[in-house]
Amino acid sequence: MRKMIASGIVLAILASPTFAAKQYWIVEQAKNSCTIIDEKPKTTITIRGNNEGYASRDEAERSLKTTKGCSQE
Repeated sequence: MRKMIASGIVLAILASPTFAAKQYWIVEQAKNSCTIIDEKPKTTITIRGNNEGYASRDEAERSLKTTKGCSQE
């Protein structure tokens, strides 16, 4: 019984990254032009708003409307 429980816990730990929540970022594409992307930028693109990302696209869109110097493409 303990082996079964331990196996289940190990399996859950290994599978948890696949269940990670998707995040969204506001990035500046050109001067005063921003867009929302669903992968964390790996280049030197300027991240606007929350550097930790947003939990939902709606949250990112609301933030984009209030971010100074950004207009949505």
